[in-house]
Amino acid sequence: MSAPRTNLDKQAKNHRFSLAGMAVVLCFVALILAGIIYVTADRGNTPRDATNVDAPASSQGNVTAGPTTGDVPSNAPAAGVVAPTPDPANAPAAPSNANN
Repeated sequence: MSAPRTNLDKQAKNHRFSLAGMAVVLCFVALILAGIIYVTADRGNTPRDATNVDAPASSQGNVTAGPTTGDVPSNAPAAGVVAPTPDPANAPAAPSNANN
């Protein structure tokens, strides 16, 4: 079933202000989107401040680094890490061999 009395020229003439408003809104959205893209591309991945982020702030003066990776075996804990000691009170009970 088709709509009665479809005259596209007359409908476009009657709705010209609505169509112009939609075109203006689309242009405004395109400008805002272009501005967002420009600002994010302009900032990039640069730091926000000019401080040196590679050098840690230390109140202890000159601190020497620990051993290099080549001097430490791969299964050793990292420098400054203390391995926890097992607590015998919380240790699991040994399995019993009652079936032998």
